[in-house]
Amino acid sequence: MSALEKGTGFELKLAELFKNNGYLVTHNVKLTGKSGATHQIDILAQFKAPLHTSTVIIEAKSYSANIDKDIIMKLIQIQQDISADRAILATTSDFTPGALQTAQQYSNLELWDRTKITSLLGEMQLLNTTDGNSKQTSNSTKMIESKLSLQDIQRVSEEKAKSRSKGGLFGKGKVEESVVTVKKFLYPYYDVNMEAKIREVEKTGWFSKEEIVKSISSRTGVDANTGTIIDIDNNGIYYGFSYLSSLTEEEISLLYYISKVKAFEKRNLSSMGWTTTKINKVVNSLTGKGLLVMINARPATYSSKYNYPYDPSIFVSLIESFPVTENVTDELKISISLPAGTISTMFQNFWSSCKIKEIDLVYYPYYMVVFERKDGTKRTEIIDGVTGNRQEYLDGIIPISITE
Repeated sequence: MSALEKGTGFELKLAELFKNNGYLVTHNVKLTGKSGATHQIDILAQFKAPLHTSTVIIEAKSYSANIDKDIIMKLIQIQQDISADRAILATTSDFTPGALQTAQQYSNLELWDRTKITSLLGEMQLLNTTDGNSKQTSNSTKMIESKLSLQDIQRVSEEKAKSRSKGGLFGKGKVEESVVTVKKFLYPYYDVNMEAKIREVEKTGWFSKEEIVKSISSRTGVDANTGTIIDIDNNGIYYGFSYLSSLTEEEISLLYYISKVKAFEKRNLSSMGWTTTKINKVVNSLTGKGLLVMINARPATYSSKYNYPYDPSIFVSLIESFPVTENVTDELKISISLPAGTISTMFQNFWSSCKIKEIDLVYYPYYMVVFERKDGTKRTEIIDGVTGNRQEYLDGIIPISITE
């Protein structure tokens, strides 16, 4: 294989890595910068978020010799000229001391050496890509069988409608409605086998402590449409961690920082290295979202309403909780909108040192019950096909049109 073929092959592997993580990727593209100069970009990767499209340029060097600082300075100039958010210099070799020292001056530059590349491309093999129709495949597809039949759900729902039509004491709160449709469907979740490193402080004596790094293995469930991390409890699938999906990177950092204390004084957050303005902004935002509660005005003291899951081993996954089968039926399946490859990026926000080992796609059984009132208005309830409990989180997500 020629040097050109090796270089192109390396670029294509890196391009595939970014595709698998939800980026729109263009290989070997030419862009004109603010200076008017035209630049050749090995890989252009763009990630579309609700408020911003993040742009990353990747320079791939399939070299045997170490990379020096001149190549780094050239990449920085290109990044600044085309206003890219981030630049990555990836090499199959390593970097000279001068190159490493130069790179430290630029926060939006990353250096990927041979060790980093081996780790990333090894992890990449565990995540498959999406096709042109955004249909997701994963390591395997499994299904959890329903314990309740359509007839069971129909009977219970009709009893519920009958009870509501009677109302409470003296008929107060009476609602007359009837069951018009009961439809079974399968909802997609990702069951993620992951490993994360967390920091903990252990006592090493009567008056001494030591910070250690623990490697935690966990299987964690993720809603394949909303990206919400789920857990399992006695009622079935638990969406109590849905608040994580709406947090910014700074808010996640703060919740992680205070995760082991019952209460904290805002003035002590300066140890995070943040400015007073930034501290006030993040604390006020989390308070507005109902995640922090002020318990004392002077000094300003807060407590966290929810326990941040700094240790992912607290989660219980679908595969660990229910009997699963690989014989997936032809029943109605809700389509997938979240590519499995984006989970790695998402989990890095929650646990900075996280490695995805395996992802399984698991379909879970639900029933949609449609109630209709005398005035013709309709409402729906989503019922868990295993526990029989109502899943209110999905009430507003699953369209009533699936019953048509």
